[in-house]
Amino acid sequence: MFTAVLRKSVRNLQTSTEVGLIQQVLLKMSSVDDMIADLLVDMLGVLASYSITVKELKLLFRMLRGEGGLWPKHAVKMLSVLNQMAQRHGPDVFFNFPGRSAAAIALPPIAKWPYQNGFTFNTWFRMDPLNNINVDKDKPYLYCFRTSKGIGYSAHFVGNCLIVTSLKSKGKGFQHCVKYDFQPRKWYMISIVHIYSRWRNSEIRCYVNGQLVSYGDMAWHVNTNDSYDKCFLGSSETADANRVFCGQLGAVYVFSEALNPAQIFAIHQLGPGYKSTFKFKSESDIHLAEHHKQVLYDSKLAGSIAFTYNAKATDAQLCLESSPRENASIFVHSPHALMLQDVKATVTHSIHSAIHSIGGIQILFPLFAQLDFHQLKDSQVETTVCATLLAFLVELLKSSLAMQEQMLGGKGFLVIGYLLEKLHSALNSEFNSEAKMLGFVPSIGHSASLRVYGAVGWPRLAWTLSFCMMIG
Repeated sequence: MFTAVLRKSVRNLQTSTEVGLIQQVLLKMSSVDDMIADLLVDMLGVLASYSITVKELKLLFRMLRGEGGLWPKHAVKMLSVLNQMAQRHGPDVFFNFPGRSAAAIALPPIAKWPYQNGFTFNTWFRMDPLNNINVDKDKPYLYCFRTSKGIGYSAHFVGNCLIVTSLKSKGKGFQHCVKYDFQPRKWYMISIVHIYSRWRNSEIRCYVNGQLVSYGDMAWHVNTNDSYDKCFLGSSETADANRVFCGQLGAVYVFSEALNPAQIFAIHQLGPGYKSTFKFKSESDIHLAEHHKQVLYDSKLAGSIAFTYNAKATDAQLCLESSPRENASIFVHSPHALMLQDVKATVTHSIHSAIHSIGGIQILFPLFAQLDFHQLKDSQVETTVCATLLAFLVELLKSSLAMQEQMLGGKGFLVIGYLLEKLHSALNSEFNSEAKMLGFVPSIGHSASLRVYGAVGWPRLAWTLSFCMMIG
């Protein structure tokens, strides 16, 4: 029941993280029976996939350390937590909106709306409603950029659909409905592209997760000399309880250009955790194709950032505007925004950052030396451990360039091969089978891999597996 409550809301997960619930549960594990241990392990998986600190990860590995050929009590159960930690969705840092009246991020006045051939709004968001949405009353705003006369641009949700609005005069304007089934508690990247044309109809194009989902003609351009002094993220200008966003936002970007499909798709490849300014090819820990790097880092994206805010660049309730210094400011005065009414910048810790902080991927190697251990009151070797460790290793390597470099640079597969050579031959057979099943050897069959093993031994096979995985 409690685990279901945790899954329901980021607010519940964050509260549990702040009180150090992972550490408290880990310390209780050795004193509970099997049934309670299963429930606690399930809870640990949910908590650790949201956030796990260096201290908590150290404690977890300490509780997995066996002695005298025996696994510690419930250690094998706790190994399943590793796989859940790697299955992480969403950014490490984000803005958390509580859904209360006046809870928003207030931007400073904008002197003139930035556009050249158009403009683009881009962010990752996750709806996290307190209760079921009342379609007739609740119209939470993703953003609102308007003048004191009420004209300008906005986007708000009606049910699961998104309505993009351009008000050209008080009460008069155009709307475009993005008919996409946005589900609560799921992360999406939304890109709203306004394309300006002097001689033909202007357009709007809406992308979800890098894919075009809606488009149409729309005379969106607002002609005014007034400053945009009613600008909010996560709220309308009235900021009443039915018009505020309840959920999470990643880094927010407004570009003074209408981005093209290739640029938007490449931005999506960077993932929800990206919060920089598209200036350095080596900044991302995600493997990117060369043509995506070319699109992202040719200086066009960086030069067209009108403003950007992210939860990492904050000071108390102040959100620091983070566009490149050489870009001209569009604001009347200071560019920094303000978080209002319990909007918070939330920082979580992924398994990747925690492992990196305690020495890198090699902290997993001692667990491979325990594959022939058995549990207390059980003389049989626990044969599921090998598959669990391999699955966790694969997920880490797939999602992180840094982890791949550590594995290859530290001769990780050779180390694992050496450890496996020392173990019982039955476990070697199991490793071979599990490696093939998990996709380590996509280019060779099971019998072929066995022949390789017979010819060159496990260290060389481990190197072969690593090579196959990198090119597979």
